[in-house]
Amino acid sequence: HVTGSWLLTGEKASYGAVKPKNPFKLDNGSSGWGAWEIVARYQEINLDQALFNSTYAASGYNAKQASAWAAGVNWYLTNNFKIAADYEDTSFTGGGTYGSSWASNDKPNERSLFTRLQFSY
Repeated sequence: HVTGSWLLTGEKASYGAVKPKNPFKLDNGSSGWGAWEIVARYQEINLDQALFNSTYAASGYNAKQASAWAAGVNWYLTNNFKIAADYEDTSFTGGGTYGSSWASNDKPNERSLFTRLQFSY
């Protein structure tokens, strides 16, 4: 698992909440656009063959390996309001022999789009 992020608007990176230098506002002709962050992640899992030699998992129906990459954007409008959007693509090795319509022995890729509104006080 490797994750990286970059605050495009120059704020300080933090494990806690990001505090925008110019919080979002549209009053009296002045505007602030908050803080913008881009994020990326890669992750992988490889399962031991011993798992499939036991009664816990059937090798024809379960993936032996999965890897995923993700990218997203976070918009911190104020100190306590955030909007996030992330896309993830996961590919598998194995697990695709269930049913005759799958062309390979690999489970098809899974793709997902997540969005979130977050308030904190």
